[in-house]
This record gives sequence, structure tokens and C-alpha cells, in this order.
Amino acid sequence: MNVPLPDYRVYHQIETYIYDDVGYRFRSGQPINAHDFFCIIIWKANRAKSKEYTRLMLRRLQGERTIDDVITRVVLSLRQATNARERINILLNDFGFRFPIATAILSVFYPEDFTIYDVRVAGELGNLPDPGAVRDNNERWNRYSRYLDGVRQCCHDNNLPSLRDADRWLWGRSVCLQLNDDLERGFV
Repeated sequence: MNVPLPDYRVYHQIETYIYDDVGYRFRSGQPINAHDFFCIIIWKANRAKSKEYTRLMLRRLQGERTIDDVITRVVLSLRQATNARERINILLNDFGFRFPIATAILSVFYPEDFTIYDVRVAGELGNLPDPGAVRDNNERWNRYSRYLDGVRQCCHDNNLPSLRDADRWLWGRSVCLQLNDDLERGFV
């Protein structure tokens, strides 16, 4: 019996894959396995994948033997949470994710409620204070809420259809302005 090979082209445009396929499966209640979960981590911070794997494996509960077991618990915990603030605290406090990766995961699973925290975007929004720099859950949420409000305002001001589009727009503006400045200074 010939088993068809997967269409590996989806990994070339991994952002599309994680938002359209993985995100859809999460929102429709389907299981998310470690492979797809780590596609999100690789997309956000490829350099961090082994640290995130190790961190998650160290947080295994009794009876959890594999990374898929831990990811199942992560996904179930997020689905059982009642609000956005609780979801981010679960990823940060219970599973030890860093702030940018936690928001990347949540932006895939809950694209209407979360956007990715990125220092370039924060700079475009007026150098808002880094939510990941504080441990206090309330202060961290307050800082992220200001950041999220800024991205939402960008959506409105630029007639963009989604938080993800506003995030891309702000990130792209940062890159463009930095390149123009670098060219003007001769990259010195």
C-alpha cells in the first residue's frame, strides 16, 4: 500500500500553516500534537526550540511520558481557561514559556484576542514597556493590554482586517524605516 507523502511545501510558508491549519484545528476542538505545537515555536524563535522542549519535559506530571502528553495538557489547560488573562498566565506560570513565545502560541489559537509581542512592534507603538520584563501577573497583563490596544489602534487607523495584519504592518514599517536610516548613514 502506497502512503502519500505529506506536502512539505506547507513548511516553506509556516506562518500560513500554523495560522490556517493548526489554529483552525485548535479552535474546532481537534487535538494538537507536539509536531504542530513546535511549528509555532520554530516560527517564532527557532533558536529556542530545544530549550522549550526541555522546559516542557521538566514540567511533566505523573503519567506523562512524552512531549505529546505535555502538549495535550497545555492545550487542554488553554481550552479550559475562561479568559485571555488566565490563558497567558497558564503559559507563563504553569509551563514556563517566555513572553514572546507565549503570545505567539496564543495569537495562533486565539487570533482575535492576542497578538505577538515583538520589540520592533513595541518600538513602533512608542517604546511601550516590555511585559515580559516583570513577574507580577497584574503588571505584566497591564503592559500587554497597552501593547494590544496599540496594535488594535493600528488596525483601525490603517483599515487592516486583523491583529496579525496590524502586527505585520508595524513590524514591516520598523524594518523599512531602519533600512532607510541605515542606507542614509552608510550602515555605520
